[in-house]
Amino acid sequence: MRASTTLPMKAKSRKQRELETATAAMGCIVCHNEGVNSPAELHHLRSGVGMGQRSNRIIGLCPAHHRTAGRGVSFHSGKMTWQRNHGTEEELWAQTQELLRAQTSA
Repeated sequence: MRASTTLPMKAKSRKQRELETATAAMGCIVCHNEGVNSPAELHHLRSGVGMGQRSNRIIGLCPAHHRTAGRGVSFHSGKMTWQRNHGTEEELWAQTQELLRAQTSA
């Protein structure tokens, strides 16, 4: 039998769990920009990290915008087209950060 090469996942800090909860509660950032409120799952930005790693930089995306292509093309089925249509991950992450800051200062 072959030994697993998967490393155990590091436990999330309270701060990381709070960030994830607040980001998901905001809903899908793309739907928000389209004037629609929809539930979100977390999308981890991958730039600057390996494929097997999770970034602390996250945005909320509904399943359709994230992975199912229910509204044209999803991020994971057509990244370049998706970013032309909705903005880059970096732009949406910056916007998410602004909205989170506004919520905490309100």
